Amino acid sequence: MIKKLAVLPAVAGLTVSMAGAAAATTTTATTAPPAGRNVSARVVVSTSHPNEAYLSGSYRCSGGAVLWASVKQGGPNPTAEGSSATVDSWYDTHVPLNCNGAWHRLYVQVTKEKPNPGHPANYVRLRPGAAWVQWCVAVNRQLVSSTTRWVRVVQSV
Repeated sequence: MIKKLAVLPAVAGLTVSMAGAAAATTTTATTAPPAGRNVSARVVVSTSHPNEAYLSGSYRCSGGAVLWASVKQGGPNPTAEGSSATVDSWYDTHVPLNCNGAWHRLYVQVTKEKPNPGHPANYVRLRPGAAWVQWCVAVNRQLVSSTTRWVRVVQSV
């Protein structure tokens, strides 16, 4: 089922289509290697659905690729390798990408991760404040581009 959600004002009032794909805009084409950039400075948590949050960034790729977007908060060090086992909050998503060699702007929904054998933490909801974002492009399950940064988590209005 596809449901349309109005992206919150802090994410520029754009519309996101949620069915494993997201809205994207295109710029000039290139044959350069896959890359990600321009990750938004804010992650917006939905007030009506607090297990969902929204962020944006840019990417380019040729052939097939997948975006993995992750938002982590709390714990001793959310930037550390393997920190998903130690953070308080972890939201993420995997999105198939439109790979035509052009730069695209992508708006994605991330959801609260559930505990699993590799990551046994009982994650809590994101709260306003700082969070660590990973915006990664993978081809054939191999990471080819990773953009990371500290961002501000805000609540939608």
